[in-house]
Amino acid sequence: MTSDDAYRIELAAVERFVEDLARFATAVDERIHTLDKRVDDLHLVWTGEGAVAHRDAHTQWREGVKDIREAIVEIKKAANRSHSAFSGLQEHQRKMWP
Repeated sequence: MTSDDAYRIELAAVERFVEDLARFATAVDERIHTLDKRVDDLHLVWTGEGAVAHRDAHTQWREGVKDIREAIVEIKKAANRSHSAFSGLQEHQRKMWP
């Protein structure tokens, strides 16, 4: 294998990716909180079939957001594990080849 074919892990990029995911998840949580408040306020005065359909659609949407949020958490965990594993591997290789 030539050096052009070698695999490289950019640990700083992995770390930035994890940080970006954390910021994104926080922003999503904040927006969801705001949206939920608006929907709750709306349903204080809105009744009838349309209101029920809207509430059902919002609930379904929230379930989708929950799934996305859970996936973000799992991606973040995997990225953190990868970062730790590759950091350890680099250190191990440095010790083997002084």
